[in-house]
Amino acid sequence: MAETNGSGRLDRIEANLEHVTQRLNELTERFHAMVDHHDYEFKQLLTWQVLMQDKMDRAEASAERERKRLDTLNEITDKRVADLVGAINKLIATRPPA
Repeated sequence: MAETNGSGRLDRIEANLEHVTQRLNELTERFHAMVDHHDYEFKQLLTWQVLMQDKMDRAEASAERERKRLDTLNEITDKRVADLVGAINKLIATRPPA
């Protein structure tokens, strides 16, 4: 009878160990699935960050080109206005008094 009780205990311990092992395997699988999911999300975030940085760089370059273009137009406009004012002054200066 002692052997049966000992054997029964070992059977219960083995069953419990199998259950614990099975549960640990399930938890390990879930953990790996979570890690894979977070790894995927992290890679997506990095991809988004690189794409956004590229967009920001291109927008900054475009804004700089536009600033230069407007500066050039302002210089041209300022010169034309100055030439026009100068021409009007010459007309006024050469006009006989009324």
